[in-house]
Amino acid sequence: MQFPTPYPGELWYSIIARYHKRSGNPFWYMSIQELFDGRNTSTLITGFYPNESIIMVHDKFPNVIDLRKAVLESTLFPYLMRFYPKEKKIKAYEDFVNGVDTKPRLYRYTKHDKLRYCPLCRQEDIEKYGEPYWHTVHQIELMPLCPIHRCRIREITTHKSLFSGRYTPMPEDDEPVFDCAHYEPALTDTLFAYYRMPFEASPNIESDNLARAMENAGLISDMNIQYTKYDGAKLYKALVDFYSPELIEQYFGTDIKMQYCYLLSLYKVMVLAFGESRR
Repeated sequence: MQFPTPYPGELWYSIIARYHKRSGNPFWYMSIQELFDGRNTSTLITGFYPNESIIMVHDKFPNVIDLRKAVLESTLFPYLMRFYPKEKKIKAYEDFVNGVDTKPRLYRYTKHDKLRYCPLCRQEDIEKYGEPYWHTVHQIELMPLCPIHRCRIREITTHKSLFSGRYTPMPEDDEPVFDCAHYEPALTDTLFAYYRMPFEASPNIESDNLARAMENAGLISDMNIQYTKYDGAKLYKALVDFYSPELIEQYFGTDIKMQYCYLLSLYKVMVLAFGESRR
């Protein structure tokens, strides 16, 4: 059985799912056993971070799967590592492609129970390729709209472990929805920009542009200006005022904890903080 050639920006799970569709196997687990030689796939790292299944498929179909390209285009690795120092992200990348187990320190990035898609991308993919596929970029959790079509990204609940769970087909005949909140186009553009940046791009530790923007917005604690400590209450209110109480509570809870004020490099905080600083 020939392994399918990845489409542009295709999610790794989607490539596996297309293999299953073409295999003629009546059950998902049969295709998984074929690809992974009967191994217990619950031991594989699954999700949107580079996982062991990519290496296994590459070893079996080296002329079809480019390991390095699969990591950068079929997983959210570049996005998830966006705010890591350049040296650290490159080391993580090289560790993975050279077979070093990254699961212990990066497993938190692999948990999810949803797949997301754009109805208009689905239609275009069918017209161009004859079949739909799941796009990597749509899996960015904070992204509310398709960055290409500006319609709402739809999501469906999946089995938490995609490879050891079940095949999840993309819904059919789903009409696009264009209603959105005032902040959602800008948030989508920001996230898409972070996703598309060169992999090597990282925060400039010699620049204090973010700190200055936060200070100008009055978000530095009056008691800690010397140490550039952010005022969690002020930052939370600014984010709620610009975005929405529902969005901010979903990701931060009812307040921004002290440790987040010290560790603004955490990517979810940074994404929203950057958006706020550009108001």
